Amino acid sequence: NKVGLKKYYETEKNIYDILLGLNKYKKTWNFKTEEGIKQAEDQQGFKYTDEQIEIIKKSLENNVSIICGYSGTGKTSIARGLLNIYHCSGYSIAATAFSAKAAQRIQEATGFPSSTIHRLLGAQGNTIFQYNANNPLIADVIFLDEASMVNASIFYNLVSAIKLGSRIIICGDNRQLPPIGYGNIFDNLLDKTDSFTVHKLTHVH
Repeated sequence: NKVGLKKYYETEKNIYDILLGLNKYKKTWNFKTEEGIKQAEDQQGFKYTDEQIEIIKKSLENNVSIICGYSGTGKTSIARGLLNIYHCSGYSIAATAFSAKAAQRIQEATGFPSSTIHRLLGAQGNTIFQYNANNPLIADVIFLDEASMVNASIFYNLVSAIKLGSRIIICGDNRQLPPIGYGNIFDNLLDKTDSFTVHKLTHVH
């Protein structure tokens, strides 16, 4: 009982199909989990709760991990742990967000270099990107923060540039304002628990 543009539907469907393909790709990953967790705990000055450690370890089991939570529920802390594990294990990381302020916040909170999605993809104007399906990003792990801000068009360009065998961690708060532009991809993905691992944090620390 609703009408929408076919282009919008196709973009959202393509995002879903790409993420499914990434998630189903079989590859052996070797992790220094305890070393990464300890390093993150030392950096942040407090230890993870049992729930947080469980989420970190479960997120390592999937190529596509989705983490949602309100402010103060520990999204950034969990992300720090995950990124430290990947880093200690020798994998390359690209951290990104839609806005420059959010990208700077990632760097301040996790210690890992970060950039806007447009800079990461080598944007040449608004529609042409250096990195795309034909020239994918070289990073082993893509960490996307503040995913609720990302509209369908930019989301599609990002996931299109992730090579098979790489992973993506999608982090955000769906109670924030929806994106400028069409699509509300992050909010939609939270309902796809039959296809992806979705961690919804509720406890404010």
